[in-house]
Formats: sequence, C-alpha cells, structure tokens
Amino acid sequence: MSVESAGGFRAWRAGLLLVGSLFLLGAFPASPAAAQTPAPRLVLSPSPVHVDEGSSATYTVRLATEPSDTVTVSIAGSGASGRTGNDYFRPPHLNLSPASLKFTTSDWATAQTVTVSIGEDDDWNTNWIAYATHTASGGGYGSVTAEQRVWIRDNDAPNQGTLTITAASAEVTEGEDAQFIVHLDPAPKATIPTPAIRATWVGDFGPTTGTSGIAVPVGRSTALLGIQTEDDDVREADGWVTATPDMQSFHGYRLGSPGFATVTVKDNDGGGPALPTVSIAGGAAVAEGDSATFTVTATPAPTAALTVKLFVGGKGSFVAAGDLGVKNVTVGTGGSATYKVATVDDGVNEPNGSVKVSVSSGSLYKVAAAPGNEAEVAVSDDDETEAIVLSAASLTVAEGEDAEY
Repeated sequence: MSVESAGGFRAWRAGLLLVGSLFLLGAFPASPAAAQTPAPRLVLSPSPVHVDEGSSATYTVRLATEPSDTVTVSIAGSGASGRTGNDYFRPPHLNLSPASLKFTTSDWATAQTVTVSIGEDDDWNTNWIAYATHTASGGGYGSVTAEQRVWIRDNDAPNQGTLTITAASAEVTEGEDAQFIVHLDPAPKATIPTPAIRATWVGDFGPTTGTSGIAVPVGRSTALLGIQTEDDDVREADGWVTATPDMQSFHGYRLGSPGFATVTVKDNDGGGPALPTVSIAGGAAVAEGDSATFTVTATPAPTAALTVKLFVGGKGSFVAAGDLGVKNVTVGTGGSATYKVATVDDGVNEPNGSVKVSVSSGSLYKVAAAPGNEAEVAVSDDDETEAIVLSAASLTVAEGEDAEY
C-alpha cells in the first residue's frame, strides 16, 4: 500500500468513527435525571392587591403546573393579629368571594377571579394590611399554600388632600432662618398632631440632617417654617438646606409637586459692611373692615432702599386670600416703613381674630430675634346681632282705639 493510500485509509477510518460518534450521540435521548419538573405552586396576580375601605378589588388565582387530579383551593381572610395591621379588618369585615376554587386537569392554567371587599367604619386608623390565605388540596397540591397581602386604604382621615412645599426666599445669609412655606389643599379640618419637616444640609451651616416641627393651624392652607442656620467666623463656600415634609406626620395628605424646597445659605465671613437687622411692630387693634398697621424697622438704616420679605397670616377669616402669604415692603434710608393689611368686613357674626405678620429671611438683612421678628394686631368682629328696643314695656289700648309705641 502506498503512503498516499495509507493516509487516505486513515482519513476514511477517522471519518467513519466521527460519523458513528455523531450517530450514537443523536440516537440516545438525554437522561431523565437532567429534566427539571416545576414544583406545584399557586400564582396570584396582582400581589399585593390594593383596596379602599368600603370598596372592593379583584385578583386572580391559577395553578403553575398541571395537577394529577382536581385541586381545591380554600381561601380564608384574616386581620393582622401578631403582624403589622389592624384587627378591625377581620371577617366579616374582610370578605373574600368565592371561599374556594376548583381546578381540573383541563382548566388548571385558566385564572379564576377572587373579589376582596372591605367593610366600612367611621374610625381613622391610617392604612393597614389584611391577609388572604390560600390552601390547596388534591391533585399533588396537598402541601401548597400562598398568601395574598391586602393593602387597605382608610377613608376616614379627617384631613385629606395634597401637600406641597416652597421656599419663602431663594437664599439667606448664615445666621438667618431659612424659611419654607407648606401648602395644604384643602386646608386641614382637624388638628394635625405632630407635623414635621426633615432638613438636609450641604455645607457647615447646620447639622447634616434633622427634623423640625411645624405649626399647622386648622382652617389655614399655608404654614411657615423657619430653620435656623449657624453663623460662624469661618470663611467658606456657600451651601444650602433642603426641606422635605415627613409625610407620615401629615396624616391623610399626599405629597404633590414640588415635594421639596431648597434655600441657598450664603457665607458672610468674607468682609464688607454689616447687614441691618429688621424687626416689626404692630399697631392698635382694629375692627373688621379697617386696615391693620405694622411698622417695619431696619437697624442700622440701610444706605439704599431695602426690600424686606414678610409673611402674612393670622386667626379667623378677616384677611382676603390674596393678601395672605409672602409679601414685600420697601424700607428706605430713613430706616422704617409702614405696612398695612386690609381686613374684610363680611357681615358674618364670628369670633374676634387677628392679623399676624412675620419678617422672612433675606440676603441683604438679618431677621431680629423673637419677639421682634413678628407682630400681631387684634381684629374685632362688628357683626353682632342688633337688639330690638321697645319704647314701652307695656301698652293699654281701649277697644276701637289706636296707640303708638
């Protein structure tokens, strides 16, 4: 045999072995041990499910794998005993319909609907969680369970609406209050127990983070918060403070846009003239319909006209909505200015109230320390019911005659 023929034989033999190997590999199926059989389970969708108090919602249930026989899924509701939640939402207040589902070998993959209904009450308990437990039996599903969380939104909060926050001014000088205005729509109908605003700082003008309480009067749609910045003797880069409402403390309100506000804090240690300190004083009490007068004073007097920001509020409904909130007054080189707030003569008999004006922070002045940073003028209501006065306590008239009183 020649070399060429011997090489050809070897190549032919190698090809035969290769083809044979491929044939053998393709002739035998994969080992059964390599196949993965999905475990039986219940598929809930959506999960969790959200439902308002006094309302209903639905979700679906199906089997993940084909059963060997009919499967029964029992559904039971529970409150949150031993878990986060409210014991009120127990059966019959938490209703699940139907109480059981059946899946056969032919319809096991078809989702079936469950309706969740929540009872109504008059108590405000914020939002809670209830549970729907699904227990399967039969068809190879004997040990399978699934739990559905039911997020329940309480509808009895006394205050419900939208909350936003804005900055009273874009910037302040270190040592001044960074002031923020919280807007509530509609105004709260009941006292908010402990409303709070979280402050986050950039720069060495305050703590890294912190929470400040804020007074939110009933019936008022705006509230003012002042966050004190630290005045040091260090020359440093400007920073800022960002205020974000702690929504858990504003029960019933949802955060709108803008949901946070930022005020720049300017460093004042680079030299230059001292900033004037601005204070405010109130005038005499007034009756509704008259203007409440305030005097705004800058010490020392500014060398040029100084724009001062004010925040107007008060008690009662004696000030028109357009006159409330952030306002400006100009203090001249004389060092003082008069600011007047008109009150409304509405013809409604109501309790006496007041107009309250506070000085908001600005970059060209400092705000006086309390109590000089705000002033209040009393407003008396003039709509009391008039008494009927008779000229005589009694009158005798003879039959057929006339008399006057």
